[in-house]
Amino acid sequence: MTDCPHLLNAAEVAARLGHEAVWFTHTRTKKNLAKLGFPRAVPGIPGRWDLRAIDAWLELQMPPRLRAQLARGTSAAPAADAPADPGVSPWAERLRASADAIAAEHSLCRVGGARRRDNSKLPGD
Repeated sequence: MTDCPHLLNAAEVAARLGHEAVWFTHTRTKKNLAKLGFPRAVPGIPGRWDLRAIDAWLELQMPPRLRAQLARGTSAAPAADAPADPGVSPWAERLRASADAIAAEHSLCRVGGARRRDNSKLPGD
């Protein structure tokens, strides 16, 4: 970690996104994230990303309804007996499909034995 706790190196960014450092440092991953509006490294400080910018980007990836719930401080998780939220399901499916496509493109993005929601294996597993 640096002297500035809100500046992260590549390994810390990857961990924040739930991945190993090698995943984030791969050029294709960075290009795919850039297409999604992921924050660039801090200008003038090579190899460091602003934690606040990353957190803001992550928040923007959530469905608007979930963002509103979090802003109000209400539970983001539905009650066990609550009906499925139709606004979240398409978003989750789109995100899952994007992850599958990225995983299929590059073996560094795959985790051995990973499976899709329909329980089929990812390509190459």
